[in-house]
Amino acid sequence: MEDLHPKPVRGFCIEPMMSTVDLLNQTFDALGYVGPAVSLIHAAMSSVSGQARFPVSAAGTERLGLKDADSTNQTIVVQVLTLSDLVREENIPKIDFLSIDTEGNDMQVILGGIQIFAAHAVRYFQFEYHQTGRWRTSSLQDLIELLDQFGYDCYW
Repeated sequence: MEDLHPKPVRGFCIEPMMSTVDLLNQTFDALGYVGPAVSLIHAAMSSVSGQARFPVSAAGTERLGLKDADSTNQTIVVQVLTLSDLVREENIPKIDFLSIDTEGNDMQVILGGIQIFAAHAVRYFQFEYHQTGRWRTSSLQDLIELLDQFGYDCYW
């Protein structure tokens, strides 16, 4: 049986839209989320690390992602991390809960951390699936079959 005693919690929020990063910083300050418990990282996530252009918009704007950099006039360059990069750089041994909401780039985020999933270092995770961004040309069935090989149960 798992240890049910309280454990220290570390949270990571990866956000590429600078206006949302600013709003989250204000909110974190107001709520007292400081120090190592919650880290806000201004970056995008995908299957390959590097740099990419990201659209500029008002804080909290939904439906914009890496896929939209060509369809807007104003963009900024953001760092792109993989899930494997984040786990290595932040020395994260295990992820209890991972939520991925990247406006159509979810499968690429999962593929960018495939070794972590293969090693069962993620206990529970959720991601979005809809006909936006890279999902237009990616197969949910292929991803489910891959995750099934690692022993994950997928529900949709």
